Amino acid sequence: MKITCEINLNYDTQQQARHVYESVQVDDASFMNSIRTKKNIKTKIQTKTVPSMLHTADDFLSCVRIAEKITEQQSNKTK
Repeated sequence: MKITCEINLNYDTQQQARHVYESVQVDDASFMNSIRTKKNIKTKIQTKTVPSMLHTADDFLSCVRIAEKITEQQSNKTK
């Protein structure tokens, strides 16, 4: 079986999208591919089992959230 999931993240600014993308791109492996276009990040994940997909998506989204929090904190400091 082949499981495919596409996650689309949309941000208010290109800078936010770039910071998050650069943070999570390191985690891309052979079963995962992310691309950024302006304010959007599109990630495609492919696994062989549902539990593996759930685990991978959860890990990815956890990393995204941490990157978002850091970006928010940096943005608040510059205001």
